[in-house]
Amino acid sequence: MKYLDYFLKKPYATPFFLFLIAFCIFVAGMRYMASGDAIPAILLPISLIHERNLDFNEFVKNKNHLPYPFRNVNGRIVSNFPILPGLLNTPIFLLAYFFGMSLQQMAKWRILLSLLSAAAIASLSVVFMYLALKIITSRNKAIFFSLVYALATSAWSVAAIGIWQHGPSIMFITAALWLLLRKDRYLPYSGLLLSLAFFNRPSNLLIALPLTIYVFLHYRQYFRTYLTAALLPVPFFLSYSYVYFNKPLFIYGFPLDLSDNLFAGMAGSLFSPSHGIFIFTPILLFSAGPLIKSLSPKKYDIFYTYLAVAAMAVLLLHSQRLDWYGGWSYSYRYLVETLPILTIFLVLAWEENISKKLYLRFIFSFLLLWSVYTQILGAYIYPSGFDNYSLGDPKCLNECRIKRLWNFKDNEITRCSTILFAKTWGNWKKL
Repeated sequence: MKYLDYFLKKPYATPFFLFLIAFCIFVAGMRYMASGDAIPAILLPISLIHERNLDFNEFVKNKNHLPYPFRNVNGRIVSNFPILPGLLNTPIFLLAYFFGMSLQQMAKWRILLSLLSAAAIASLSVVFMYLALKIITSRNKAIFFSLVYALATSAWSVAAIGIWQHGPSIMFITAALWLLLRKDRYLPYSGLLLSLAFFNRPSNLLIALPLTIYVFLHYRQYFRTYLTAALLPVPFFLSYSYVYFNKPLFIYGFPLDLSDNLFAGMAGSLFSPSHGIFIFTPILLFSAGPLIKSLSPKKYDIFYTYLAVAAMAVLLLHSQRLDWYGGWSYSYRYLVETLPILTIFLVLAWEENISKKLYLRFIFSFLLLWSVYTQILGAYIYPSGFDNYSLGDPKCLNECRIKRLWNFKDNEITRCSTILFAKTWGNWKKL
């Protein structure tokens, strides 16, 4: 017992247990959920281990008819998506390979290993979220709100159970926010993390750019080191682009189709009953107040102004997209990268208002329970069949889907809830 007491007194004990708690919850259902976007990230470790390259030729029989995540470049099959998730997925595949696991023949093991990688990456983001929050609030509140971030947002139902770009993004962003909030000699290394966030998901430039301007204007003494750190990954990705795509810089393989109705996309991103962030995680409604106030630097530290600009920029971009709902996925997938920022503003809301008023704490508690409930639906029940209606009609893929996304009676949450209650009632009847 004395060794345990000694360990618990160490500063790394809390981060360790937060990682352990989050990881165990994320993998508890043993359900891997991601779209075809993540297929390259599952197969890339096998190419690296067996072929020592970053292409997928060994997995393709007909190079003229490729699944959408891949493209043929001069006879070489390459990924249309950024490769960082696949690179981060490689260590656990390498460990399995050393223990004699057949990665090429057993698809179920590839899925399991990818789930473990996704859960570990998301759990690290929980740890970095705690370290960032501990700078702006008490230790106990930092623990609580890092768990809110882990269990009441789509960091769980999207990022933690699929090896696509969102998990690495929030890991890099939370780590960068932690270093920026420290405001000490470690601040410049946030440049490396934000650079990796960009190469992992190009839209993260909308977060990296305001924060880079923040460092340049307010921490000029660190900016040279910051810029050097940010440029470290560039040679690798330039080389990858030149070798595999014959282009100076290839970061994403699909065009950004924009809509002419920003308001409709923003309303859907925020309040759609099947994909709205304030429907699936309504506790973040409290974040809106401090975020809007922070646009005036007189209210909070100037750093929060840059955070607010970054979050608003991401919302505006994805609201302008024709597919603002994020394709076939659960909840507000396109806005997952804003969750670390919104969690910081949620803490500010707690300190400023919620903790001081009983009725706000009551509302907060209710919204927190609902937010956790929707994440349980995504982690354990989704898919519900909500997306199946348009599979046979290509003309209906976008227009019909958007129309149905505003159906408050028949939506992702009601369908998943029906499945959950049916399973629960069925289990009770068997007792």
